[in-house]
Parts: sequence; structure tokens; C-alpha cells
Amino acid sequence: MTRSDRGGSFGLRNGPLWASQHHRTHLIYQANCPVSGERPVKRTYQPSKLVRKRRHGFRARLATTGGRKVLAARRAVAAKRLSA
Repeated sequence: MTRSDRGGSFGLRNGPLWASQHHRTHLIYQANCPVSGERPVKRTYQPSKLVRKRRHGFRARLATTGGRKVLAARRAVAAKRLSA
């Protein structure tokens, strides 16, 4: 069974999505709207190692009761990584 048989989001081509194949991809290619001047929708995930460590890191887990419970649960199942 190949990818095209399953009818995935790639259609008949195997490769990246083209602007005509996806309903939001056009936002990536156009700059500001010529009429209203609006900018395209910002992507939701903007990676930052610093913010990730502050939110999900070991010290952040220790700071709250719920976080300490998360660490205890991950220790109980012998997780390789306790936190981010």
C-alpha cells in the first residue's frame, strides 16, 4: 500500500504541499493584504529553548505541587528524562 493509495494530504505527488493543495498555505506566500494592510496569521509555535526550559524544565516542575507530582510519577515509571 503506497501513500497515494491511502489518500493522504499529499495527493498524487510525493513531496511538499503546494499552495493550491492546502487551505492555509497561501498565507505563507503573501505579505500584507493590499486592501486592509493586515498581516498573515502568525504560526502558533515559535520555538525558544529558553522559554521551553522555563515552562517545562526541572526547576519549574519543582516549584509547584503539581510539578513535583509529575516528577514523582516519571520517577516511578523510570522515565529516561524527568523533564524538558
